[in-house]
Amino acid sequence: MWQTIYALIAKDLLIFRRDRTALALTFLLPIALGSVFGTAMSGVMGGASDSTPVRVGLAVEDRDQTGASRALVDALSAANGLDVDVVDDAERRVESGKRACAILIPKGYEATVAAGRTPELVLLRDPSQAISQQVVLFQLAPVLLQQRIATEGPGLFDSALEALDFPALGRPGASAVLRTSFDDIQTLLLESSAATAGDATPAGTAFDPLAELPGLLGLDVRDAAGNRDDGPPRSAGAAHAFSAMAVMMLLFTVVGAGGTLLQERNEGTLTRLQLTPAAGNAVLLGKLGSVGLIAFLQLVVLFAFAGLVYGVPVLADPLPLVLVSCSWVLLAVGIGLFLAVVCRSQKQLEGLSTLIILVMSALGGAWFPREITPEWFRAVGSFLPVAWAMDAFHGIFWYGKGLLPTETREGIGREVLQMVGLAAVLLVLSVRLFAQRYGSRAR
Repeated sequence: MWQTIYALIAKDLLIFRRDRTALALTFLLPIALGSVFGTAMSGVMGGASDSTPVRVGLAVEDRDQTGASRALVDALSAANGLDVDVVDDAERRVESGKRACAILIPKGYEATVAAGRTPELVLLRDPSQAISQQVVLFQLAPVLLQQRIATEGPGLFDSALEALDFPALGRPGASAVLRTSFDDIQTLLLESSAATAGDATPAGTAFDPLAELPGLLGLDVRDAAGNRDDGPPRSAGAAHAFSAMAVMMLLFTVVGAGGTLLQERNEGTLTRLQLTPAAGNAVLLGKLGSVGLIAFLQLVVLFAFAGLVYGVPVLADPLPLVLVSCSWVLLAVGIGLFLAVVCRSQKQLEGLSTLIILVMSALGGAWFPREITPEWFRAVGSFLPVAWAMDAFHGIFWYGKGLLPTETREGIGREVLQMVGLAAVLLVLSVRLFAQRYGSRAR
């Protein structure tokens, strides 16, 4: 019996070793996905001591244009975690999704500081980019608290601890620490946030610095994207989730449908189709039409469900959604047919397409927001078609973007052109490779 078991094990291992697709899926896919996730999350959840921290974009609009306001801009630019961009249209940048947050320095800033009062800055935010907002707040804390100390004196710490509902027994010690060790304020805030997340404080004495921090910093927080007065309330989570499903699952559907070319070749159906009169490229174009129709119907059902159940505004502006959907279907079909023509077997197609789709989806932002990833990670992802489709769908559902730019919002025309352009290239290559590999016999 043991000899039989050994022989069966050896047989299965030999088959496994000869199956390159199975080898790739078993060893390369986990490594590739682990590398993508590890790189994306290292900047947020911590990593090596020499790792580069995630830098979050912050638009700053200086409406005061004085020495004091310019000094504040310089201090913000020096923060390690901020990529400051001085602009004159900060609200538009947040509203269109270009920046997660923006700071408006109002007129009269210098005069207010000179009078010993704390100037109220406006923090414009995009509610869909919550992680970026936390990074921005922690980077703003040392700069703006230093400003409040300079204008209000050491009494600021006592009032701050009281406003945060810091436990009364610990206030004297905490106040002393804050007064003598202001350089450690950022560490204290991070530790307090972690303690709150772990529910370490007794009921009724929760210490939540994130909730009160904007007020302590003198920030007037305003939402500049998503839920506006010109339409129904929108959910950033639902907008991202259904955008991701429309992008990623459509790729799997199209690749699976395109893979029937290989199945028909193995069964001999493809050869018989090519022998029909005037077949030419009609076989491949017919496959393109059927796969495209299935893909488009999948999007219709998905978006109908999203609108009816989750309130995603799929009918707020139908034309851009239809154009983006058709563009993505065309590109997805191009990707699917190209892979089907290039691969020589069904198993090879399954292994290669799974690796490409999952990695491309992760890099392109279908799994997690690209805002949490390092700069080079975001740069690589921006060149992938998944990122174009995600930006277009999410732009429609969350930011209310149209095809063309307006005075307040950017358009999605560039993403549509990119998808259509790449789709045309892939479809032309697919037709040529199909003719070379399968050699249509009908003329």
